[in-house]
Amino acid sequence: MQAVLRTLIALSVFGGALLFLCPAGGVRRVMGMLFTAVLVTAAVAPVHGFDYDLFSLGEAKFNSAEAEIMMSRAKSETLLKKLLLQKNCERWLEEQASKHGLKVSGVTVELAQDEWGNWLPYAASVRADGSPEEAERLVGQLRDELGIPPERQEWTLNE
Repeated sequence: MQAVLRTLIALSVFGGALLFLCPAGGVRRVMGMLFTAVLVTAAVAPVHGFDYDLFSLGEAKFNSAEAEIMMSRAKSETLLKKLLLQKNCERWLEEQASKHGLKVSGVTVELAQDEWGNWLPYAASVRADGSPEEAERLVGQLRDELGIPPERQEWTLNE
């Protein structure tokens, strides 16, 4: 591309100099049209040797890379949504445990995908200090609000 630009610039300077030195009249007009044709030919010449097969190969590689990037983006987006939901559920569970008088030392919420690909809370594991009565109230709240049944809740209480 730089070689084409250099050629066009050199031809323009050369043609301009010749037109400047040429006497006014019909000769100057003919020479102007001639240099215009030369410049157009020089500008179009690289397109004549254009390799369409190489261009098609480059376009195919570009489309493949685009598809790969889009797939990677979708995977990353799904993972980020999962992690955000998991952290939000764990934070909510810690807050609710504190409200019920439990001192939480560790919370883990596992997620599973439904048939439409949405992430939903599946199981919970809680380590806390407190009484079983306080934990029992939270077991029901986990079932009702997050949809995690008691059989998928693991509680480790230190009284």
